[in-house]
Order: sequence, then structure tokens, then C-alpha cells
Amino acid sequence: MISAIILAGGNSTRMGSDKASLKYLGERFIDRIVSVVSEFADDVIVVSDRKYDRLVNCRQVPDKVKDSGPLGGLCSGLYYSTTVRNLVLSCDVPLFTREILDVLLEQDADEYDVVLPEVNGRLMPLVALYKQRALISLENDLSAGRLKLTDAVMKLNVCKVALQSVMHQQITNVNTKEDYNLLLK
Repeated sequence: MISAIILAGGNSTRMGSDKASLKYLGERFIDRIVSVVSEFADDVIVVSDRKYDRLVNCRQVPDKVKDSGPLGGLCSGLYYSTTVRNLVLSCDVPLFTREILDVLLEQDADEYDVVLPEVNGRLMPLVALYKQRALISLENDLSAGRLKLTDAVMKLNVCKVALQSVMHQQITNVNTKEDYNLLLK
């Protein structure tokens, strides 16, 4: 069993508008991602204090700790999850495919708390497979006010996965208006 946790509670300050509501091929990012993960996830959880209308096949849950960034969203998602394995995605990866999950699952082993892609030396903690048990360590950082996600994740037992270059686009974040315009071309 696996849950999919989609983090959609960010302020989108670099974009200037809610990234989850941006459209690609006529569909909101959030709808595209929920649709893809619904094909394989036993439970789909969208973490956000915003309520998205017409969102189906998922549970919408609030952030447990307000204004705590991606680390707070991740902790909230793991808290609400009922499965050992959890695919965690940010809402700004509209090109995500099942193929990425398959690569992460191939590398997963009992000893790992998290399996995450590494692209050009950069870790991708918001496109990763987390074990439920990681919540304890992540919450320790959150409650101590240490909100940098990568620092918190690197305290876990991590498996880094180098993706084939053809897969990089599938996990590329759309963070700015420039990124969005490139996506639309």
C-alpha cells in the first residue's frame, strides 16, 4: 500500500499566484497530479489550508502547523497518512509520471526512511518516497523551528537516486512565471 501526499499550501511568492491552480493543457496542476497518482495510490492526500473545488479522488487536509513551509506540509501529510510508504509531491510538478515512482520503488529498501531523486547534484525532497516513521525526526526539526527541509531530510536514512536525464523534465518544478511560460511553449 502507498499513499500520495501532495503539498499545495505554499505562498507561491515567486510565481505571484497559487501554483496548484495554474493550468496546463486546460487542466489545473493540482487536478493533473491527483489524476496521475490516483491510478496507483491507495490514498491521496492534498495538504493545504486552501480548499480546492471540484477536486476528486482525494482527501484535503490542513497544515497542522501554520506558516512552517514545506517541512510543515510534509509533516502534516505524513501525520494524516495511514500507510508505511508515501509518495510526496509538491503541486508544481505537472509533468510527473508513474515512471518516476517506479524508479523510486525499485531503490526502496526497509532501511531507508526516504528515497529521493538527485538531479545534477541537487536533491529533490518534494518528489520523494517517505516512510511514515520519518515523521518523528522531521517533527523534531519542525518543533525546534529548524524549517529547512533538506537539512531535516538529510538526518534521515536517505537513498539518493540518479535519474536518467530524459526523466528530469517530469520532476521539474514550475516556480516562476518564466518557468510557467517555458512549460506552455
